[in-house]
Amino acid sequence: MEIFKNPNFNFVRWRWHALFMSWAIIVAGVITIATVGLPMGVEFSGGTIVILQFDQTPTVDQVRTALDRARIGGGGQNIVVQRYGPEASREVMVRPGPKSASSRGTGLTKTADHVVSALTEAKLGKFTVVGTQIVGPVVGRGS
Repeated sequence: MEIFKNPNFNFVRWRWHALFMSWAIIVAGVITIATVGLPMGVEFSGGTIVILQFDQTPTVDQVRTALDRARIGGGGQNIVVQRYGPEASREVMVRPGPKSASSRGTGLTKTADHVVSALTEAKLGKFTVVGTQIVGPVVGRGS
């Protein structure tokens, strides 16, 4: 069985082009990391994640508006609200920014409680807390 009729490829001819492309990609990556930085999850930056399961899924904007009214997440810019899991599970993940909690672990627990109470007051429907992840700033500092 013959896949290529002429298996003679001149790879050496394209070495400088490949070298230039490799360096261009590396330099672009270094510039991006230097200017934007690497996005860090809760495991590295510290903070709280609350996963909620609703009877009827509200929109992400409704959840964000309810949290903004309760002043959770520093005015909404530092807060992450997104659908979580498959669509049929009707779950929403809420991650207030690390600046919305105090520097102690109890502040992180209070942040999770504030998220739940803000969404209860907003009357977005019945929901249950499926899970929470609370990572203190000691882990986030890398100590």
